[in-house]
Amino acid sequence: MKIRKGFVSNSSSSSFQCEYCHTYEVDESGDYGMFNMGFVECKNGHTICISHLSDENRRKYEQIGEDDEDFQYEPLIESHDCPLCQMELIKDSDLISYLLNETGKTKVEILKEIRKKAVDLSTFAVILKDGKVPEPIEETKPNDFRVIDLD
Repeated sequence: MKIRKGFVSNSSSSSFQCEYCHTYEVDESGDYGMFNMGFVECKNGHTICISHLSDENRRKYEQIGEDDEDFQYEPLIESHDCPLCQMELIKDSDLISYLLNETGKTKVEILKEIRKKAVDLSTFAVILKDGKVPEPIEETKPNDFRVIDLD
């Protein structure tokens, strides 16, 4: 006799996540299929949103989906039609790996550099947006105030 511990489910739900934009969808019923939930998978295993395909490829695979019911559940596209395989799009993780290799630095080294320039996430966001470290804001001291005569 087998004893199972932890969570056990007989659910037929499926979930899909785009490797490029990280859009995440759950098919609770398991009835819709990957394609009908807005995703395709290439022969190299990349799962992406249909919206990332070129207009031509999107139309091509939508037609296949209409003609072939099995395609709706396992929409396998050719690698030459996959924008990730063709380097039309690049995953953030691949881009980060490339930049780390190019700079010869580790994540820890880069984090230390960032922390020297940005004391918090909002400051870092300004650096990313403007490309420069913002000027420090002068803090008001408790005794720094002016009395205004309203008469």
